[in-house]
Amino acid sequence: MAFSDISLDRRVVGDFVRENLTRTKINSSASIQVEITFTDAPVTLFNLVSIPRSRNLVYKFKLTKGGTVTRKLGGVDLDDAAFKILLERFSVVYVPTIRDLDNEGLKPFLALFKRSIQTGHGGREMKQHLVEIKATLSKKASSILGEQKNLVQRILNARAIELSTDSIRLDDVYKDLNLQIKDHSRQVMPMEYLGTGHQSAVIINLYKQFGESAPGKTLYLFEEPDAHLHPPTIRAIGSQLDEISESAQVLVSTHSPILLSQLGLDRVIHLRMNGVDGTEIAPSGNLGMTQSQLNHRLLKYGLRVTEALFSKLVILVEGGTDAVVIGRLLELRSGKSSDQMDFLITPAGGKENIVDIANILESLGVKWIAIFDFDAALTTSAVPLTHGGISAPEDIEVVEAIDTMLADIDDRQKRGRNARTQLTLLRNEIEEGPPELAFYENSTLQKLMESVLNISARTAATLKSAIRNKRVTMLRKILGSRGVWLMRPDLEYTLIGSRGRNLPIIDPILRGNGMLNTRSGEPSYERAVVNALHRLANEPELLVAVVDAVDGGGGFNRSDINMAVRSILEEAC
Repeated sequence: MAFSDISLDRRVVGDFVRENLTRTKINSSASIQVEITFTDAPVTLFNLVSIPRSRNLVYKFKLTKGGTVTRKLGGVDLDDAAFKILLERFSVVYVPTIRDLDNEGLKPFLALFKRSIQTGHGGREMKQHLVEIKATLSKKASSILGEQKNLVQRILNARAIELSTDSIRLDDVYKDLNLQIKDHSRQVMPMEYLGTGHQSAVIINLYKQFGESAPGKTLYLFEEPDAHLHPPTIRAIGSQLDEISESAQVLVSTHSPILLSQLGLDRVIHLRMNGVDGTEIAPSGNLGMTQSQLNHRLLKYGLRVTEALFSKLVILVEGGTDAVVIGRLLELRSGKSSDQMDFLITPAGGKENIVDIANILESLGVKWIAIFDFDAALTTSAVPLTHGGISAPEDIEVVEAIDTMLADIDDRQKRGRNARTQLTLLRNEIEEGPPELAFYENSTLQKLMESVLNISARTAATLKSAIRNKRVTMLRKILGSRGVWLMRPDLEYTLIGSRGRNLPIIDPILRGNGMLNTRSGEPSYERAVVNALHRLANEPELLVAVVDAVDGGGGFNRSDINMAVRSILEEAC
């Protein structure tokens, strides 16, 4: 409408207003506004409104609920004559979603086809042909109706009876146009009989031709050209769009990761709902990496950039067990799967990896939530490796065994170097005792909050104090408002519940499936249950059964994970 000659037709404008504004429950001052900035516009456009040439030239279109149209170029009002000149320099070709040619899918194309014929070379001939057709019909009819002249004069007291051709319009001819394919054997087949992919490819190419034949520069607006197409066809259409963009500007709306990958992330404008003003452009960057580098960085965690961009929310968790539990709780609370809600749950393979992924997602403008075990808030060197149960004289034997293993470790492999680090920490802890607990400084949580989320020094100090003094309300306020959650102390103990209250619920499930042999009451019983729950990452169906049972018994009430799930579901609203 903003860049179409049909906006000069008051009847068309009136129909548009009634369809899009009048029927809606909005106030009388409502309007549709479009603003386009031309970069390096030709001098003829500046001359059109008699203003000095500059780098940018802004065109503004406004249509009010009352049907009033205003156009401004460089702040100067455009009358109809000036607007027609503008259209000779710049045109917009809108290509709607091509879904089904047999169900009015060709209608927008035929409208453009009609305008192309009317405004192109020979357009006047069509009108002349219509005049000649009407004249021929009237002449043929007069010889037939002439015999009724006396009857009409006698009965109706009229002069004559004639055939009316006033209602015959070219629009009636264009309305019945269709496309067909003629094969090499000259057999004709309606185009709607072709597959949707072939239909789309042909129609997009025809739109391209229309744009190339239009005067001046062309802006193409393609609406979901990938809809309902197979991956190979989507890639082919992506190549078509790429080709069109070499000589014109192309804007494409899409929900297809395949098309996005084909066209390249450097061209992407990521739109998202902000819950306040509607749609906004998500701030984005690429951390100085190419699309290929970003993909490689994320594929390490089984995540694709395009998947993240098309998700309403990415939920980052430490491991597979966390992913299953969070996914099941979301389903129990909402009645929908995470896929149905466009949530992408990503097990990062460790808390440190969550920081890396979050950093990339933040730079891409992708919404995310991170859920950690509580040890993410502890200083890395202060996280104990044991329960402190090894003492003299057993500690000497354990240290000697560790020394034997350290001497045999292959440091040339990364796994060997990691093993050496952990064994050395374990040796020191056995000899010197568990490290003194230290909070926040040099922790995973600090890296996330200060390096990725850029919290202030004052907020960081308040957060550190809340962690040290176990001020849960303040902790949730600072972290939860930024999409970060800590489970105290971790997921497995959350499942067991405070003071082991969920053990009677979990025990029969684990024992009945051969996952638990330790008897209740034995010193190592609770630890055995924790280990069994941790192994359930490889038994997702059994883990779901545990979650269902615990949730059915109210075992997640007031837990950190319950608060996190509630926060996630608020994103779906």
